[in-house]
Amino acid sequence: MLRHVVLLRLEDDAGPERAAEIAAELEALREIPVVQHLTVHRDAGLSSRTHDLILTADFAGPAELKAYLGHPVHRRVAGEVLGPLLERAAMIQYELEEETP
Repeated sequence: MLRHVVLLRLEDDAGPERAAEIAAELEALREIPVVQHLTVHRDAGLSSRTHDLILTADFAGPAELKAYLGHPVHRRVAGEVLGPLLERAAMIQYELEEETP
């Protein structure tokens, strides 16, 4: 199993209301058939040096991750929803042990 983690930092003028709307849009990515598990969380706001959102998604393997990245819903959210407000993103993918939730 493969875990995909994305940290998102929004432009300063995005504001907390827009971050909440973006989080809701990110939640819709769990409807993509190859997604086994997906969570989205907003930062608690305890430091100005953090990212605003984190998305964690699990896939059976690299082929499923590739299908997810090319899916029309992902492309819309990444391009139309996030694109105009994204300052930076950091990503990592790693293999999961079978017993890891």
